[in-house]
Amino acid sequence: MKRIFSCALAALFSATAYATTTIPVPVLDPTGSTAGQAVLSTGPTTPPGFATISVSTLGGLLAANNLSDVASAATSRTNLGLGTSAVVNTGTGGATIPLLSTANTWTLAQTFTVRPTFNGNTPYDSGNLTIANYLTTASAASAYLTTSTAASTYAALASFTATHATTGTFQIPISGGGNTIIKYGTLSIPSGGGATVTFATAFPTATRAVYGFLATSAVSDVVVGGVIVNASSANFYSANGSTGAAVASTIYWLAIGN
Repeated sequence: MKRIFSCALAALFSATAYATTTIPVPVLDPTGSTAGQAVLSTGPTTPPGFATISVSTLGGLLAANNLSDVASAATSRTNLGLGTSAVVNTGTGGATIPLLSTANTWTLAQTFTVRPTFNGNTPYDSGNLTIANYLTTASAASAYLTTSTAASTYAALASFTATHATTGTFQIPISGGGNTIIKYGTLSIPSGGGATVTFATAFPTATRAVYGFLATSAVSDVVVGGVIVNASSANFYSANGSTGAAVASTIYWLAIGN
């Protein structure tokens, strides 16, 4: 009898111990829950239940917010390896990143450490120009004087390399101020005497010298001369060099003044 009681007591103790460690979780009643909810613990003394878990609670980001819910946009850009250009717009001028596929307007001067190439050519400048390499022909001189960075200084000289009308004016800047003005043209002198040239515009100050020379080599033994009249005109004549008699001729004339 004693043995039977001992066995029964041992069996009861074993069943009690097993029950404290293997009690099955009861099936939750889904009544009142909604799709997408999860089972959440409500603490050590109450049974769990269904509840909605927010992304912010988990420290995540919502796709619908398109990254507007990050804690720091600047820190996020740094972590992605993005520089300051990530927050600068593209454009054609002003404080923007220029588009290389269109024309751009530069507010300030740009500095190039190497010579740029434009349409396959590099520009002339004082740092790379060797006169002997470029000014070997009239066309090369004209190109230099009209397109180089020296154009502002030598603009008046560029016209000497071009073809001009039969009458015109050149103006040559003089160091220290002022200009030397050269007027030119053609003139037909009749056999009866001289002829007068009236300049299209008068010299600002005065006519300083006039010159005349034959326009054709077919006439021989002819002397051509000129006389200053005033700032607006000059007289020219042609005569036989042996007899002094007036002869008809066609001449080129030059007048120099300031």
